[in-house]
Amino acid sequence: VADLAMGEPKQVRPKQVRLVQPAIPQNEKWNREKRPAHLQRLIELSSGTLPIPQLVIWPETAFAGLLGAERELFTKTVASALPYDGLLVTGVPRRHSRFLLLNSAVLVQPDGEIRESYDKQRLVPFGEYFPFRDLFPFATAIVGPMDYRHGTSRTPFTLQHYGLVQPLICYEVIFPGIVSQTEPRPDILVNLTNDAWFGGTPGPYQHLEQARMRAVEEGIPLLRVANTGVSAGFDAYGRTLARIDMDQAGFVDVNVPDPLAPTFYAIWGETLLSIGLLLLAVRTINLDRKRSLRQ
Repeated sequence: VADLAMGEPKQVRPKQVRLVQPAIPQNEKWNREKRPAHLQRLIELSSGTLPIPQLVIWPETAFAGLLGAERELFTKTVASALPYDGLLVTGVPRRHSRFLLLNSAVLVQPDGEIRESYDKQRLVPFGEYFPFRDLFPFATAIVGPMDYRHGTSRTPFTLQHYGLVQPLICYEVIFPGIVSQTEPRPDILVNLTNDAWFGGTPGPYQHLEQARMRAVEEGIPLLRVANTGVSAGFDAYGRTLARIDMDQAGFVDVNVPDPLAPTFYAIWGETLLSIGLLLLAVRTINLDRKRSLRQ
């Protein structure tokens, strides 16, 4: 039955994507002196083998500088990495206000022009923001005044030949129900992450498997691009299309199949689970009442 259910996803048109994993150590990631070398690595991995797919994807905060403050460097880097008709999806921090940043994914043209952007909605407590900062004024002296601000919209990027591409940043991918029921259904899910934080723990592999589950739940191919961790492409059944292992710098070109029709979970979500729990609660209450009457 499983073999019959898990056929080959239909491929209406070829959709090749290059996933780039620079494998930059966490203790070097935000070192300004090493930034030129880090950007050069991204350029070389992106453009090293011809032909370059029209869509290239870099990981979370691949450009480790504030976009507004270092726009010229960003534009020069993108122009060196992409073909004339190419597009880049990359992670980049942006400034929202004086003390608020955004952890963003942007869709960029070869001239550095940002066509679309997505801001991370589920932030990591104590990592990206300090909860209830107003109640703990002393915290600013310890962790500094800056926080990340959560995004408010989950609208997919629109790419010719690729369809609708929904970015998910870091651990956003571990949460079920990531596809909005009020927005158009995406053709591809893209998870940008940096799993160097985990070090030598099982964390990167657990994160990878949780990302795979989202592809299966929604019936949508998922591309996972890590600074270091495990970068991989999955089809709509969760089968691995390509992979770059932990701590390996490299790139891989993935032929992305089309999504499936909305799955049972995509349509119903947690509704049946909620109904089941409600029925179980009612049944338990009835049994308790019967025992009380007998006594």
